Amino acid sequence: MRRNWVRVIDRFLPTEDMEDLLASSHIFLLPAARVHIVSLLQAMSYGLALVTSDGWGIEEYVTHEHNGLVVPGRYGKVSWADEEAGMLREDYQPMCTPNRQVIDGLVEAISRLVEDVALRPPPGSTGSPGCGNEIQPRAVESVPQVGVRQSQESCGGLTADPPLPRSQPSYAPHR
Repeated sequence: MRRNWVRVIDRFLPTEDMEDLLASSHIFLLPAARVHIVSLLQAMSYGLALVTSDGWGIEEYVTHEHNGLVVPGRYGKVSWADEEAGMLREDYQPMCTPNRQVIDGLVEAISRLVEDVALRPPPGSTGSPGCGNEIQPRAVESVPQVGVRQSQESCGGLTADPPLPRSQPSYAPHR
């Protein structure tokens, strides 16, 4: 493996820098405790191999070994439904302590992707890997506003909803 093959970004990146990073990457790692919808969809739109945790909400976008690798150990650790209060509760303190299950799972998932090129999407592909119902960023550019939802049809890919009302924020695809 060559030097500097893995880059850790621990700061905010301007949009253009993020687009350049995604365009030059092969694997997108998101070991989050909660879903980061925009991050996951951006990585999918660039055709990156996804490695993520089983944090709250992620299962709505990533299915293990279908369009990404999902590492267990985060679900229910920082977010939970408080039935009595009728609200979602959050406590991110557990994220400050290393979780051996998550660390070992991330190492295993990334190692699989590095060692087995067949598990990664082909270079230059766009959309959710392994699904004929792929996001095609170039096609989305012609639609002023598009909502993205999880398809209930065959392969669980992402599909475009009808345009959102003008009061809603719009999705801006990458260039």
